Amino acid sequence: EIVSRDWSSDVCSSDLNTSEKSQIQYAQYLLDQPKRISSIVGNKEEVMSFWQILKPFMPTPREIRSTQPLLVIDDAPLVAPDNFVQPALMRDLDLLIPACVSMFTEEVGVSPVGEISEKSYRNRVADVINQRKMFARIENNQVIFKVEIGVSTNKVCQIQGVWVPPHLRGRNFGKAGMASVVNFARQNFAPKEIGRAHV
Repeated sequence: EIVSRDWSSDVCSSDLNTSEKSQIQYAQYLLDQPKRISSIVGNKEEVMSFWQILKPFMPTPREIRSTQPLLVIDDAPLVAPDNFVQPALMRDLDLLIPACVSMFTEEVGVSPVGEISEKSYRNRVADVINQRKMFARIENNQVIFKVEIGVSTNKVCQIQGVWVPPHLRGRNFGKAGMASVVNFARQNFAPKEIGRAHV
């Protein structure tokens, strides 16, 4: 059974062992929705099978990552958390948007603002903040670390959008920040977290 569609991040995810019938039904459901899908995440065989159903009705994908590993943590992190990482606040929106754009552009190769209007992107980031799914360490009006929780169910959630400014990388802000967010997510969202590894 395909279990989740996260409207804030336009990601759909699938559990294992879906039938062709359930995939067709879910594809029809997604195609009937007003918002487009930006990502399909799950087991490689399931996702590729599901994509073949959706493909005739969707734009050409920017990228198909058929070999991208998922990292899983379902226990307390071994790294000490950064206590300065907190849920992002709406007052920090203007600081966080450039960090979000930079992270996306570095990972994907194009700016997210080029695909939608600046106002729409601003609203999307604000939605993530309002849902308490963005976390950040901000000092002296500078984003030191930021991350988001994407797709989430009561069993698992996806951590995504991890970013540290280039000049601060290699100083453990990412590791300690991730530890903080994993702890928060395990207490407030789901007992297991996944993250996409970029190799």
